[in-house]
Amino acid sequence: MSAARVGTIVKYCMLAVLLGIFVYFVFTLNRPGSYTPSYSVAQGVGILKYPQNQTAFKFVTPENVTIITDPFFMNEKIPADIVTESHQHLDHTDTSQITGDYTLLKKSGAFDVAGIHIVGYPGIHDKGDTTETNIIFVFNIDGIRIAQFGSQGAIPDDATLAKIGSVDVLIIQFMDFYTKMSPSEAATVATDLHAKIIIPAHGDPTMNDDLAELLGVKMDIEASGQINVTRDALDKMETPEVIVLDN
Repeated sequence: MSAARVGTIVKYCMLAVLLGIFVYFVFTLNRPGSYTPSYSVAQGVGILKYPQNQTAFKFVTPENVTIITDPFFMNEKIPADIVTESHQHLDHTDTSQITGDYTLLKKSGAFDVAGIHIVGYPGIHDKGDTTETNIIFVFNIDGIRIAQFGSQGAIPDDATLAKIGSVDVLIIQFMDFYTKMSPSEAATVATDLHAKIIIPAHGDPTMNDDLAELLGVKMDIEASGQINVTRDALDKMETPEVIVLDN
């Protein structure tokens, strides 16, 4: 075998090794962790948004009850008590990172789990849907009401809005797409539900400013991706606030 041929083989072997090292580090650095970070609250409810522009959230209570909504691309393994799925698309139902003997809710109705009252209201994923294709989950956690709209595509009808009633925290999507809610429609929902904190999710993040402007309120960005909401702080709020959990 000629020296040139040996050199070529060695070169390709080295390239293969380097490629293997590169792939290993890419997957290692981006692989969801196998740890459970410390995350607890003394009062109220902790709200954490998982990475990616989805609607996967974690709620934590002072009693260490953990709720996961629309799980997808979670960057930690977490023992949960309650998991909700607004609909059965893959980017809302990935429970691979969730452990424990949790209760899974994926239909409308009223539920009481681990001391938390939860109601799922029938909704639609896209404008024009004629059957229940999305579920709006409302959680009552220690007197704090959180409405998780999932992938709701339209303003709920008046009867549904009346049943939901006033909420403290509204998690809602909006975008410039004809089958989904616009910022104006999301603002209407926030106003009708008297929401004090509005958290955008699973929509068009470039329109977050539009929502705040339509509501006439300020917008805060939490780079940590999490906030702690207490009853005392909510009662002291004079105007609503749009909070972007940008992690």
